[in-house]
Amino acid sequence: ISSFNTSLYERQTFFSVVIGGFFYWTSFNSVNQTMVQRYMSLPNMKKARQAIAIFTIGIMLFVSVCCYAGLLIYAKYWKCDPLTSGMVKQDDQLFPIYVMETVGEWKGVAGLFIAGVFGAALSSLSVVLNSTAAVLLEDILKGCFKRKPTEKAAAIFVKGSILVLGAASMGFLFIVEKLGGVLGVATSLTAIAAGTTFGIFSLGMLNPYANSIGAIFGAIAGGVLSGWVSLGSQVAAASKLVVPHKLPGSIEECPIGNMTGMVERDYPDESDVFPLYRLSFHWINPIGIFTVIIVGSLVSYFTGGRKSDDIDPELISPVIH
Repeated sequence: ISSFNTSLYERQTFFSVVIGGFFYWTSFNSVNQTMVQRYMSLPNMKKARQAIAIFTIGIMLFVSVCCYAGLLIYAKYWKCDPLTSGMVKQDDQLFPIYVMETVGEWKGVAGLFIAGVFGAALSSLSVVLNSTAAVLLEDILKGCFKRKPTEKAAAIFVKGSILVLGAASMGFLFIVEKLGGVLGVATSLTAIAAGTTFGIFSLGMLNPYANSIGAIFGAIAGGVLSGWVSLGSQVAAASKLVVPHKLPGSIEECPIGNMTGMVERDYPDESDVFPLYRLSFHWINPIGIFTVIIVGSLVSYFTGGRKSDDIDPELISPVIH
């Protein structure tokens, strides 16, 4: 299948990766709590911009290395599909088996690989848990419920929240493993909050007449629609109604059994599946963003637009000066 296919249903195309990836990474880097918390820890705006530049270069190199690793794996196994031959059961097991078969005989290399994977995962998880606990404390407990806990009580609340969230994360592992590849699942689920949040900020920056009512209704519409598409597509994938198309492969050089010939990909007929559930996961984030902006703009227009009382002079004074 051509990578320049314009179909929105194809999982990986040039347009879905570039356009959807642009909106996803912009949302993640600009308004995500884990990133904003890092920016706020820096002494000034100049340092924050330098951090963003370093992160951008680093993530470009990281994604390039991941793509190169995928090419290496395909080059090694395209004549012996590990999934068809039964060597692995999930796509996520391809990289570990590749490492074991290529450098597994070198002492310590396989262990270093596993340590790196777990280290990266735990590092990301710790940042997310810390940021979420901070939001629960500052925005929910202190903001919504108007509580003013002591320093000791706040520390207990944060640590307890992290324990509960960590246990919930471990519990969701049993659900995620049945939904397919980690990349698609993670991108689909995180796109719900990322797209909605980025849409709210974009609405306020792009529409001078946007008000709080429009932002609320836009956020609800964006979250519901992107959540509907994301969760619906995950259910369809778990039910094997929608199966990602894969590159051609062969089993002619497999050491297991007497299998020969090209791998026959058996894809289900997706014409009866609800169209939104067939969308590539790359489009979920843009759907949420533009839904928030469109609905928020319409509601703001019909509710009279932004009033002068809605604008805090202290927020715009730095911009004016």
